[in-house]
Order: sequence, then C-alpha cells, then structure tokens
Amino acid sequence: MLVLLLTLIACTSGPSASPPITASPSSRVGPPSTEPAPPLLTRGLAAILECDGPVSSVGGFAEHFGPSGGGGTANAAFAKWLDRHDFALPRSGYVLAWSDEDHAIYVHGVWGEVKVVVVVSTRLGGMVGAKFTVDEVRACDAAEFGEGDVAGQREWSNPDTGEVLLEIAGHEHCDWQTIRFLDLTLDGEPRQYVRDPLSLLPRGVLMTTLARDVELPAGAAFSGYRSGGLELWLTPSDEAAFIVSSGGVERWPRAREPLGCV
Repeated sequence: MLVLLLTLIACTSGPSASPPITASPSSRVGPPSTEPAPPLLTRGLAAILECDGPVSSVGGFAEHFGPSGGGGTANAAFAKWLDRHDFALPRSGYVLAWSDEDHAIYVHGVWGEVKVVVVVSTRLGGMVGAKFTVDEVRACDAAEFGEGDVAGQREWSNPDTGEVLLEIAGHEHCDWQTIRFLDLTLDGEPRQYVRDPLSLLPRGVLMTTLARDVELPAGAAFSGYRSGGLELWLTPSDEAAFIVSSGGVERWPRAREPLGCV
C-alpha cells in the first residue's frame, strides 16, 4: 500500500500538480485498486505520512471536526471539502491514491513525499444527507507544504512536546476573513478558540466574548505554546483562551462546538 501511494506521488510534477478531482466525477472515483485497504484504514493515516518533523495536530477523525464535504460520490465530496474546509491545508495538488466502493484516499505530496492524507468514505455520509463525506484528515506541519499553499496562518509551537498548532483566518466566501480560529486537543477532546472582533458569529455559539486588555484570571496556566512574543494561557473553566503579550492580554472565547464555513 505504501509503495503504491509513494509511486503515485512521485509521478506528479511537484507540489503544484493539479489534482484529478472534479465536482462531477463518474459513478466510480477511479479504477478498482489491486491492493487491499484494511492495513491502511485500520492502522491509521498518520502511518504513511513522510513528515520531516512531528505530525501536525490539524485534522483528525470526522467526529472531532464534524462530517463535511458531503457528495454523491467520493470525488464530489472531496471537491466540496477542498473548497470549504477550515484547515490550514493545501487546496490543490492532490491525487487519488486508492479507492473502492465505500472509500477513497487522497494524498498531497511535495517532491515525492506524502504530506497530507484525506479519507473520504460512506461511514458518516448520512449525517450530512449524502452518500460520502470526509472521514479522516492527517497532515505534516504546514511548513512542509511549500511556500504559498497556506496563507494567513500563525503557528503556535510547544518546544517541550514538539507539537505545533495552527491559527487560521476564516474563509472569504463566508466573509469571515476577520475571524481567527485556533484549534487544539486536550485530554482527547477537541477545542476551538475564536477571535471575532466584528461579532460576525451568533453569540450562542461561543461560551463567552472576546475581550481586550483583560487581567489574566487566577488559576490560569501557561499552555506551553508560543508564537513569537505571544503565549497561550488556559484556565480550569476552559471557557476561553488567553493570548498574553508584552502589550496585554486578550480573551478568546471557546466555541461550544468546532465551527466551520459552509
């Protein structure tokens, strides 16, 4: 399986190769694979990534970020997800690596190395009223995608663990360019903190409000993540994250459920 994936990636023309993905594909996403799927699907996608550093915390299973990209075929679901996903991931340069009647695996490569893997399947399609939806996403650190693939993002790194979080801007097609999203997982639970200075989001989707120049609450603890001169602090109540800089403290509310632009 890994040999098949690497062969497909190596045959692309580089990071900017156009993906063979269309919004109106045939009823089958590609020729049937001659390789069995279970070893890859049961072992986890991260096993085939070729990261220079740690695997990014971006993505995960659909249960973590919500089923998205619904479509009548795997290609249609993937094309929709590429246009609308909220991750700081490339939106082009993917190839279809493997498929059967119920699954399709898409990979993004940079100079012959697998950097992003996405599974589309029928497992959760019913939740979005479609046959297929994105099931799992795994990726290397954004720095490995190549310059220009992801814009408007900020990296938060934890030198003690080597983990990196990505803070991204909202999509233009939802007029969310002024909103910032910071996702992380603590104790196995996904959390999303939001900076919405224009109050574009409904109040009910957030646990509290954005506030500038606040006092750091008693009990707040440094998370270990830094971005330049910024530090990310969290509290036991976990209703918000606190961005600490030399100029003061901002409170970013936590979303009750991870938000996405559709």
